[in-house]
Amino acid sequence: MRFCGGSPLYYLYPWGITSFLTILCYKFEIELKDLPENIKSLTSYVKYGLNNSTSCLARSLGIKGRYVSTYLYEKSNYLTGKAFIKWLSNLTNEEIDIFDVSDFDKENISNISLKLTPNSYREIPDLFEFQVKGTVFNDEWCTASKTIKIGEKLLIQREYDNKFDPSAIQVFRDSNPIGYIPREYSKILSAEIDIEETKYNLVVSNISENENFNEIKVKMTTKFKY
Repeated sequence: MRFCGGSPLYYLYPWGITSFLTILCYKFEIELKDLPENIKSLTSYVKYGLNNSTSCLARSLGIKGRYVSTYLYEKSNYLTGKAFIKWLSNLTNEEIDIFDVSDFDKENISNISLKLTPNSYREIPDLFEFQVKGTVFNDEWCTASKTIKIGEKLLIQREYDNKFDPSAIQVFRDSNPIGYIPREYSKILSAEIDIEETKYNLVVSNISENENFNEIKVKMTTKFKY
C-alpha cells in the first residue's frame, strides 16, 4: 500500500511525543505546564515542522504556511502566547498589505485576524484603554493627530461600509476620522453600538509624538446604557 504525503509513521510522531511527556510528568510528579517551554512544545514542533512555539501557535490558529508563521513571529517582535494572539487580532488591512508575503497569504492573515477575539468578557467592562489604530496610513489623519491634546474628547461611529472588517468602529475628532478602535475591542463593542444599547465617552489620555503623526491613547468609559 502506498501512502500519500510521506511515511505513515510521521503522523504517529506527535502522539508518541505526547505519550512520552505524559510519562515524564508522571515519573517526576509534575504537571505538563511546569516543563520548560521547548520541551512541552515538542509535539507542536514535530506536528508543524517549526522550531518555536509562537510559529506553531500561528499554524494552529489557521495560518497556512511555515514561512508566513515564522514571518509573523518576527514581525510581532517575537511575542508569545496571548500577546501574539492580541497582536495578530489587531492587525489592520493597511499593515497586512505591506507584509512581504503573497496575496493569498495576506488574505489568510486577514481572515484569521478577523476571527480572533483574545479578550472575552462575561460582562462588557465600563472602562477600556487603547491606542487608536490606523492613523499612520492616512495623511489627513496624521495631520489631525498632531493637533490633538490630552484631555480632548473624541467620538466613535460604526463604519458599516468597511469591506475588510464588518466590526469596524472609527474614532473621530468632531466630524473628522483619525483612526479606528483596535479590532480586539471593536469585535465586542460593535454589537452594543448596533443595537444602541450603550453610549460611550472617549477622552485622550496620552500622546506619543512621532515625526509625521502622533499616537493617540484614549480612555473609553460607559456614558449610559439604555
